[in-house]
Amino acid sequence: MSDTIVQTLTRVEFDQLEHRGAAGTTPALAEATVLDQWRTDHPGWRGRHWALLDDGHGVLRLHPVNVARATRPHAA
Repeated sequence: MSDTIVQTLTRVEFDQLEHRGAAGTTPALAEATVLDQWRTDHPGWRGRHWALLDDGHGVLRLHPVNVARATRPHAA
């Protein structure tokens, strides 16, 4: 088990990626074996979202991501 850290995106970051087709929710992934492997390798993953992220070598790769809960501004 690799037990790697799952990147957390803000809601705004995720929405921007999703708008460009580079992120989505797990039901959009047809390959169940990928989801099963992610659940095994990334115990901190909430199991809801994915994104295509730069791997550090200029290549976009499919990764599991968590999305931070939206925050509401506090009333003054």
